[in-house]
Amino acid sequence: LSLGYSHTLALLLVTIVMVGNVVLQFPIGMLADRIGIRQTITLCAWVSLAGPLVIIAFAASLPVVAVTLFIWGGAVWALYSLALAEIGHRLRGSAVAAANGAMVFVYTLANVIGPPLAGFGLETFKPHGFMGLALLFALALLVLIYVRGDPDARRSSE
Repeated sequence: LSLGYSHTLALLLVTIVMVGNVVLQFPIGMLADRIGIRQTITLCAWVSLAGPLVIIAFAASLPVVAVTLFIWGGAVWALYSLALAEIGHRLRGSAVAAANGAMVFVYTLANVIGPPLAGFGLETFKPHGFMGLALLFALALLVLIYVRGDPDARRSSE
C-alpha cells in the first residue's frame, strides 16, 4: 500500500506469494532429491535474500514484483519443509522428536514475534520496511549456513 498499490492489488500480491508457496513445493522437493537437501536449503536462502532486493529495486514494475513474489514465496516457505526433511534425513529415533519439537518452538516463536516486527518495519521504514526486514533475516540465515558449515563435512574431518 505504501508503494501506491490499491488494496485489491496488494491482496492479489499476497495471494501470489501464497500460490508460489503451494505450487513450488513439489519442484523444490524434486530439486532437493536431485542436488541434496542442504544445497537446496542454501539455494532457497539465496532466493530469500535476492527476492527483497529485486522487489525493492523494481517496486514500480508490477510484473517483476509479481513474478518475484511467486518465486520468493515458494523459496521462503520451502525452508520449513526442507528443514523437516533434513531432520528426518540426519536424525533417528527420539532425536527426531526432539529436533521436531525445537523446530515447532522456533516456528511458533517466529509466528509470535514476526507480525509485530513486520508491522514495525512497515510503519518505520516506508515503503520498503517489510522487505528490508525479510532481507535481514535472509542474510542472517545465510551467515548461519556458512558459519555453521556442512555437518557431513565436519563429521568426516573429525
